[in-house]
Amino acid sequence: PRVLPLSASSGFPRGQPAQRHVLGFACSSVLGCFAGAWTDRFGRKRSALLYCMLGVLSCMLKHVPWFPALVVCRFADGAHASLLYTSFESWLVSEHFTRHGFPPELLGHSFSLMFTISYLTAVLCGMATQVGVDHIPAQSLGALKLGGWGFPFEASALFQLVGGVYIAQAWGENYGNSPAA
Repeated sequence: PRVLPLSASSGFPRGQPAQRHVLGFACSSVLGCFAGAWTDRFGRKRSALLYCMLGVLSCMLKHVPWFPALVVCRFADGAHASLLYTSFESWLVSEHFTRHGFPPELLGHSFSLMFTISYLTAVLCGMATQVGVDHIPAQSLGALKLGGWGFPFEASALFQLVGGVYIAQAWGENYGNSPAA
């Protein structure tokens, strides 16, 4: 929902943001067909890092009021969405069985914790970024506009960057070639 006000504040024609939004969904639909196999071959840690990099790229490109940059942004959003569950869930399953040797009956508990924490975090982040939108006025930096409706994307980019650094430092790599994965 934050993309449309951000695009409208950049002066694009009314229907164009919606068309770019559909482009992101179409890209995610196509890439989603291949994301699982690609993640298994490329590596789940690398895929999670790619997820973070695409997220940062997408969040930053949303601030650029130039149509080609925004099209690249939507392609990055589509790839980002395709990797969201694929890389993290497959990494969790592999770590659960291969690295830690947990029993299969605990996997459901692991997923329950993951989703509960994820949803709570999403709600808290939404509330925090709304405070940012309300209290940090939009400022122009050349053609770029920072703050205001762009604040949620700026905050998201920061947290995905921090998450990427954490993943790079703390996660081990795993691939889809083990029978347990």
